[in-house]
Amino acid sequence: MNAQGFLILITLFGVSIYDFYLLKKSKVKLTSCLSSSLITFVVNFFVMAIAVVISDSIFGDDSPIAIPLAIISILGLSYFRFKGREIVGGKVKKEKEKKEKKLSEKEKTLNSIDEMSTWGYVIAVLTTIYILFT
Repeated sequence: MNAQGFLILITLFGVSIYDFYLLKKSKVKLTSCLSSSLITFVVNFFVMAIAVVISDSIFGDDSPIAIPLAIISILGLSYFRFKGREIVGGKVKKEKEKKEKKLSEKEKTLNSIDEMSTWGYVIAVLTTIYILFT
């Protein structure tokens, strides 16, 4: 195995072990710790694979950018995953869905106009970029 593959495996296992450590330190049940670290490993593996495929298709097979991009995407995703969860009383607390307040017809219309104008702006920017590069 080459050094790049070894570095990716160390990153994948390291993040999964760190996930297990954080949950165990917070006194979460062992089965929950193991399942969460396994899910972390599988999700990070697919993120790594997608990052390598995308960077290889953009920069070519011989580019050294693929591995750092994969590692940065793994660490970035894991960072936001670890920061986003809250552990209360030995259990991982899930976010509660917020109740939506009832909107009047005028507010609904204004919201839909705002959403459509945002999408129009995004499409205009992407079209301009596409035209500039072709």
